[in-house]
Amino acid sequence: MNITNCTRKWLLIVSISIAFTSFTTHADTTQPQDTDETIAYSTELHTILDTILRQELEMMRQTDCIIESILLSIRAGSITITNKQEFKDNADAIRDLIKSLTGSAFLQVDAMSIHQLSFLNRAIIQHLLDALKNNLTDLPAFNLETAFTRYQPIDLTLEDLQQGIMQNQTLLQSLEKKAEVAGLTKWNKFYREFNHYVLKPAQKYHIPHYTGLTAKTALWGTIALYSLQNAIGLSPKSPYRIGTLLTYLGVPPILTGGTALAHEHEGQLKLPGKMDYEMWRFTAGYMPLATLTYSWIKDPFKNEYNDLKSYLSQKLLRFHNWSLGGAFAHKQAAKEDNNTVNPRVMFKDLVGLEYAKDVLGEIVTYLENPERFESRKIAPRKGYLLTGPTRTGKSHIVEALAGEIKAMYKRTGRSMRDFNFYTLPGEVLMNKGIRAYIEEAKTLAPCILFIDEIDLLGLQRAGGDKNLLTQFLEAMSGALQADPDKVVIMIAATNRPENLDVALRQEGRYGKEIRFEYPSFQYRKDYLSRRIGAITNLNLFNLEKLSYETEGLSFESLNMLVNNASYKATIRNQSLSQELLEKTLDEEIHNIIMNDQLDLSDAERKIIAVHQAGHALAMILLNSKEKLARATIRPYLTELEEKTVWDQYSEQKQKSSNKKIVYGKLFTYHEKDTRNIVSYEEQLEQCKITLAGHIAEEIIYGKSGYSYHKEDAQNAFDLAKLLAARGLDFNQFSDSIKTGYLNDAFAIKKQCEQEIHALLAQHKDKLIAIVDALCLHKSLSGQEVAKLAGIDNYGTPTKKSEVTELTQNIKHDDLDDIIEKK
Repeated sequence: MNITNCTRKWLLIVSISIAFTSFTTHADTTQPQDTDETIAYSTELHTILDTILRQELEMMRQTDCIIESILLSIRAGSITITNKQEFKDNADAIRDLIKSLTGSAFLQVDAMSIHQLSFLNRAIIQHLLDALKNNLTDLPAFNLETAFTRYQPIDLTLEDLQQGIMQNQTLLQSLEKKAEVAGLTKWNKFYREFNHYVLKPAQKYHIPHYTGLTAKTALWGTIALYSLQNAIGLSPKSPYRIGTLLTYLGVPPILTGGTALAHEHEGQLKLPGKMDYEMWRFTAGYMPLATLTYSWIKDPFKNEYNDLKSYLSQKLLRFHNWSLGGAFAHKQAAKEDNNTVNPRVMFKDLVGLEYAKDVLGEIVTYLENPERFESRKIAPRKGYLLTGPTRTGKSHIVEALAGEIKAMYKRTGRSMRDFNFYTLPGEVLMNKGIRAYIEEAKTLAPCILFIDEIDLLGLQRAGGDKNLLTQFLEAMSGALQADPDKVVIMIAATNRPENLDVALRQEGRYGKEIRFEYPSFQYRKDYLSRRIGAITNLNLFNLEKLSYETEGLSFESLNMLVNNASYKATIRNQSLSQELLEKTLDEEIHNIIMNDQLDLSDAERKIIAVHQAGHALAMILLNSKEKLARATIRPYLTELEEKTVWDQYSEQKQKSSNKKIVYGKLFTYHEKDTRNIVSYEEQLEQCKITLAGHIAEEIIYGKSGYSYHKEDAQNAFDLAKLLAARGLDFNQFSDSIKTGYLNDAFAIKKQCEQEIHALLAQHKDKLIAIVDALCLHKSLSGQEVAKLAGIDNYGTPTKKSEVTELTQNIKHDDLDDIIEKK
């Protein structure tokens, strides 16, 4: 039978079992007769059952997390299996079953259903343990119907349920231990024990360092002492001579004159005496020659020694990682040269950036067959300037270009070491200049020289570093040679191209500008699909909803979102989920502060809720171009504007208005990529939505104090002025014309106020419902606000299983109150 169908049947049984099954306990088999005692008994029983249910569901989530870890290890190559696709399909089916069970709303459930859930949990864990015993060579499909044929109903007691919990915990611990060593060889297991009990303690207490230091000190100290005693000619019988001390250890006396040990005594020497004799002979005969030879070869072979040392260190680290096995097996050793970068990605690994790929791909085409271009006397550009907002992929595209070139070299039979990719730190360029690096790059060509944040170097004629600018202009004039084997590609990245000198942005230098923008909806969706799909099953996520609500985010921000959510899931021993991603989006991207440090009064919180509810309801009812993603009355961190020290000093009087923490905000998105080009009607809608906050306060309280977000009125008036003056600047007109435009703007604002007041007053019951929900939950999604406003299917299409029901975290009494108010 199909797992999904079985799950639905089983969930149906659970959902209709809403009454408590009567069962006895060993402690007390008599049911209380008094009404109050009956209620207390029932409440206590419900608490115990709820605790047991939560423990079972938590263990199911941990099992799902273990399956996810196994799948990630298989994908990384740490675990080798024969049929990956079949294994993945069967594992995903089990995970879907677990998700269905843990995602269901067990509001009221009887003991028998909990016992069945415990039995099913135990069957899943045992199924995974059997697969691990066979070294994960195969993971058979989990048959839910067959599993329940082994289920035997019994007369339940609390001890039976608690015993089931303990059995499942024991099996789960065994599953965790076996999953940790899944795919490891005997050598990996032995080396991990050796690393844990020997290597780590040795590193903790610096035993290798002190051992080496002691050995060096003893060696050089002994050599120095022997050299000194021979140099000053100590008497053989001197108590300060080592040989005299060794006499007590069986060493015969040294002949006078200090020439050598008597050959007739050489056969009588014991081990300490032989060591003394050999050391004396070395210091007397070979030490001067050895010292001279060492001083002669030390400098010429210093670089070779450092390279050999670095090479051996990397090989040793690679052997260490390979011996540890698992996730360490594919871990690469970091290179000590921070200026040399080994590309890890190619164009196919980057989502979007199609124009940049096309332009930079021309360099790969040229290097692959330069003869075709040389016959026409043409060559690629000397430099490229990558501009755009921060974290939009400028550095990644350069690394991908280097990866493409190296792949091309390998494909055409050339050595992959023939091409180099160097990043030049700004502080080094400011100290040493660019000329020396370009000349060195020509000797190592072909290569790429990449300078990130080049605007920080001050390459301007006015107020900049003129000396460094001159070096750039002169050095780049001959950076690109006609010989394709001597090509030096100069690429720079900046989000402030206006801070670069005009001559530096001309053809022949950084003449080609490639503009980068934040990813579109489709690219965000593709990136999230690739990023989340590498971790878990994509069918469990609503990627469209995430893609819409991450509008304006860079690829780096999207990567941080998934990383932080995965990090939290790992800490909590859970698998990555839609709920966790959305919560991370609120905390890390929207900067919503979940734990408020201020204890605001209920009256003040309600004013915030009324104001934000007005904005939200207006946006929903007007069906504006900008859609509501989330409304919150929680505090959040505002984005700080970049200002100079003088600006901050001059604005000290306005410091109170520039608050870093603000309460309440609406987070929005667009259903289509946009440049914020709107029509007249849409501008009027925006004006109404801006005024809706204070209008809602007037509807609820009779008057608005304009103490919360008082700038809303001015922002709405600015929009009205824009419409009244048809985009013109008021200041260029005479006072009489300006007064006329201001009157028109005031009339537009007044009309918007009247219309939005009438609309919100007509739906006052919905406004109150949203206010109450915001006061209770602090944050609501756009779908939840729309549902309270009586509108279904608002905004982005959402999977039925992922809609956050308002009843999930609201007590039934609170829900009844809200519905009655509606």
